[in-house]
Amino acid sequence: MMADRIKRMIAGVIDWNIACLPALVVALVLAWHMETGGSNPLLIILVVLLILASYPLFFVRDTIFGGRSIGKRIFGLYVVDAATLQPVSAGKTALKNVLILVPPVLAVDALILMASGMTLGERISHTRVLGKKALARAREGEDITPCVTAGSIIAVIGVAVIGFVLFVAFIVSIVFLSLNAQTNTEEYAIAYEYLMESETYAGLDASDVRLNSFNSSISGGERTVTYGFAVTGQYHTVEITLHFEDGRWIVCEECTSFR
Repeated sequence: MMADRIKRMIAGVIDWNIACLPALVVALVLAWHMETGGSNPLLIILVVLLILASYPLFFVRDTIFGGRSIGKRIFGLYVVDAATLQPVSAGKTALKNVLILVPPVLAVDALILMASGMTLGERISHTRVLGKKALARAREGEDITPCVTAGSIIAVIGVAVIGFVLFVAFIVSIVFLSLNAQTNTEEYAIAYEYLMESETYAGLDASDVRLNSFNSSISGGERTVTYGFAVTGQYHTVEITLHFEDGRWIVCEECTSFR
């Protein structure tokens, strides 16, 4: 049933967000810590480790929750053996999810699921993921073998297009929000004032300048930020670098690029 396929897609998104939640929380704490002038390499290492752990956590999402992930439980989905229609072992659950560990396969598998009703992992492990009604019909002897239809092909195309658009929108929004957040910081105000008062760009209006890049790094306990400003009528970026020294931000004039 197409409804069950859509439920599975949404359940997968829920499970993925749960797997990434620890990394997101620590990343937000790290961002706040750096924003207040702090520097803690252990937080950076922890974020990296949690990001790396998100895939294994997503991989075992069914196993650690008694054969059904949180997303599947929300939508009433069951993982069963294709032959017996009984709950599967932890080994079969792991085999069903093994292809998830390869990111490109995960994307392709989502399209295969929408087109045929079964993932590659289900075919390999001889398992099925069924909704409550579909499972009841199967146990009554009804053949519920999924098949490819014109509707499922259209759904695949729709999912691919929507997925691509959402991915691009996500990247653009992350960049926009990140840059927008920087315009409210003390260091940005210093860099912006330095640019507007420079001899090279004297007389510029606020509408002539916009932030289009930002980089932050920590080396030897010293934090450095670089702002890239796009100037109307110019085909390059003006880069202004600041160092955090003795409790205040200082423009690094030799590091700053005026063209």
